[in-house]
Amino acid sequence: MHENLTPSAVPLARTYDTSISTATDITLQTNTAFIRVCAIAEGVFLRYQATASSVNFDEYIPADTVQDFLVPKGTTVISVIERAASASVVVIEK
Repeated sequence: MHENLTPSAVPLARTYDTSISTATDITLQTNTAFIRVCAIAEGVFLRYQATASSVNFDEYIPADTVQDFLVPKGTTVISVIERAASASVVVIEK
């Protein structure tokens, strides 16, 4: 069972991307402390502060799941890339 760690606060920003075949950078809002990431159809690799790839990543979000992450202090950008074609990703910043 997945425990919801995301604080009940108004989102600072939302990103929905259906074209992450190449690494996509998302610049975080200044006060972002948490991110909630949903991988749709295929798994998604995520990396803090650098370009994500299937061999260089910090987090992996399996297909059709939601994961909550504390954003490391000082992080201003995250990068996401699909594991296989047809992945989409939703990122909610809080």
